[in-house]
Amino acid sequence: MSFRNKLIKKIDLEYDEVFSNDWEISNQGYEDYQRIREKILEKINWVNKEKKVIYHVFLAFFVYFVLFLIIFCGFLELSSTGFVLSFLFAWQKGINRDIDRSSASDQYTAVLLRWLERVDSDFIEKLHAEHVKIKEEVTHFKKSTKTD
Repeated sequence: MSFRNKLIKKIDLEYDEVFSNDWEISNQGYEDYQRIREKILEKINWVNKEKKVIYHVFLAFFVYFVLFLIIFCGFLELSSTGFVLSFLFAWQKGINRDIDRSSASDQYTAVLLRWLERVDSDFIEKLHAEHVKIKEEVTHFKKSTKTD
């Protein structure tokens, strides 16, 4: 049995206890009882609606938080390859021309750009070192097969 139904049953029982003895008071009290009962039901309905609103707000916040985590984790996973970071760096570099360095948000953007540039350059250096290493191994292999 729901809270609403329990409350209505309790109100009905109290009405029966108070007004069952005197018929004249019972008729006048019944109108008051109906008015009070309607006000209580309106309050219950309002509280239920408020609970639903709070529930929907919480649910929406939770959904957006989960989406943010999925996107953020996907960004981190892709950023290890350097593609996303190099794209962001190029995009931010284009925006960087219009940045005024005076505000805190612009300083944060500048720090982020330097970090992106460093990460991007580190990735490029590693990629270049790996390319040079493979190229040296290939030339060494070619030299060793020519002499045989």
